[in-house]
Amino acid sequence: MSRGQDRGEQGAGRKDHQEYVRDPDEIGVLWKKTTKNGGIWFSGLIDGRPVVVFWNSKKKTAKAPDYRVLLARKKEEPAS
Repeated sequence: MSRGQDRGEQGAGRKDHQEYVRDPDEIGVLWKKTTKNGGIWFSGLIDGRPVVVFWNSKKKTAKAPDYRVLLARKKEEPAS
């Protein structure tokens, strides 16, 4: 079993409450999300900073990145 597979099996946020064992090389964690339209994205923490990860829909060449990692912004409250 690879280290990546081991992390997935012990992943944070699992509903069975299995204890999460952090790898000393780990710099962050991501949770897979699905939009109402079936799109996939991720949210999580990298070095303690909240991030979101999206597919790079503007990819034009094989050398362009597949995903974009952005600092997460807090949702703005609707004006009342």
